[in-house]
Amino acid sequence: MTFLTFNDPNCPGTFWGKWSECNVTCGKGIKERRRLRMKDQENNDEEDMGPNCAFSETEECEVSCNNADSSKTIGFGDLDLPNSIIISQESEGKVIDCKVSKWSRWSECIFPNHASCGEGYKYKSREIIRHNMNGGKTCPKDLKKVRRCALPCTEKCLMSRWSNWTPCSSNCGGSAVQIRTRQIIYQPPNVNECPAMEDKRQCRLPITCTEDGQPLVDI
Repeated sequence: MTFLTFNDPNCPGTFWGKWSECNVTCGKGIKERRRLRMKDQENNDEEDMGPNCAFSETEECEVSCNNADSSKTIGFGDLDLPNSIIISQESEGKVIDCKVSKWSRWSECIFPNHASCGEGYKYKSREIIRHNMNGGKTCPKDLKKVRRCALPCTEKCLMSRWSNWTPCSSNCGGSAVQIRTRQIIYQPPNVNECPAMEDKRQCRLPITCTEDGQPLVDI
């Protein structure tokens, strides 16, 4: 490589090399350029050089985040310097928003002090699947929702209301029945069995049926 010397006798050196690439791949950073000091055969004392005699200088730079490469090796100009600084840096890549899961179902009612009834709370939650990157939409802070709930403290089972009666199981005959049901809402720990969840009643229909199961009507 051929170097040209400055005319300034107090600061003998080469011309400045090219500016390096910005030391970041996205946003604001620093670029640098260098030159080599030329040794004076008659005077090698660096103190005699001028106060503004510099052999490296830096400058602010900025790189658009929309055009960031996946990876880049950053050096300082095209000077073949033994002490050149080489920085290998992963690119920040494209903008990625935070991603969260759907809300879970509400939990069962949870009571304080290991109680099984009274006032408590239930909750539902969601999880962060992927954190945001490179300035993407940040993750929400509300990852859990809480709601009050209550169950009466009673020694009896708490049952739902009866459903409506079903249609009769057949159109005629003596065995036709209707059914209604209910559900157990709460069963106390010391109660082994709750009331029946199913109720039946006999239908009042003509006793005699035709061969195809229809009521036989006297004419």
